[in-house]
Formats: sequence, structure tokens, C-alpha cells
Amino acid sequence: MNTKEEICVGLEESFTALIGIIESQDEEKFEKAPESKWSSGQQLDHLIKSVRPLTIALHLPDFVFKLIFGKMNREGRSYEALMKKFYEKLSGGHTATSPFIPPQVKFADKQKKLIAFQKHLKRLLKHLDKYSETRLDSILLPHPLFGKVSLREMLFFTIFHTHHHTKIIKELTNY
Repeated sequence: MNTKEEICVGLEESFTALIGIIESQDEEKFEKAPESKWSSGQQLDHLIKSVRPLTIALHLPDFVFKLIFGKMNREGRSYEALMKKFYEKLSGGHTATSPFIPPQVKFADKQKKLIAFQKHLKRLLKHLDKYSETRLDSILLPHPLFGKVSLREMLFFTIFHTHHHTKIIKELTNY
């Protein structure tokens, strides 16, 4: 996966897979949280909190990114390389930072959370349509685990991060 088109497909596939699993969950599965683990609802809330800053950032003009975060001074990482780095960080004990830690999420909020997650996907795809391949590599964004990453790398992260939490939900609920 590398091109903008492939990224858009990856975003749609990862979000759709997670949405499908959560839509099928009853209250018990949605709220089930083994000791020191997040429930499906909390996983979803975490992903919403993770993608929200990205959808907001895509509204900003390029000069703001350059002014705040500077210019790319290295080669961009591939999807596979960034994913490998993510799992290395997790195995090293890194966890979500406080702004991304979800509260308890009740079943009554499931639809509202699913709608919010779907809206973020639509916003991402809509804004990405305006970005060239070059812009995906020239804009830098802050990432709490990796430091500064290109927009392309942030989108890669969004895809595999969603897959990562989908896998956890499947394991948690024996899907």
C-alpha cells in the first residue's frame, strides 16, 4: 500500500471491518472488558479520539504545518516499516497517552459512537481527495508515539491502528 488511492481503500476497509463487528454486538459483548483491557466500546472511542485530530488538521492550510512542524528531513517510511515500528513500541511497553484513553462506554452510546466514527472516515476521504501524492509526503504532523510523521505515514498509522483494534475486539469477543 502506498498510493493515495490505496490509502483511501485501506481506510475504507479498516473502518468498515471494525464498524461491521461492533454493529453486530449485543450489550454484553459491547461492554465486555476483561481486567485491565478495554471493551469494544472503549476501543471504538479510542479510535475516534485518535482520528479526530487528523480530520481537524486536514482543514488547515499547508503553511501552518510547515510553520509549526517544519519540513520533512528524511525518507518516508513504508506502511510495513511504520507498522513494524508500532509493534516494537507496543512490545516495549508504550501505551495510549491520556488524551486517547477512553472512558467507560455504555451500550446506549453505541450508535452515536459508530456514527461519529463513520463521519471521520467520510471527512478523511473527502479531504484526501484534495491532496496530491506530493502533499502527502511534504506535510508533517505530530504523533505521540513516533514524533513527527508525514501525512502519508499518519494515514498508514490510521489504517493499521484500526486493524490492530479490530483484531483486539475479535479476540475479546470471540468474533
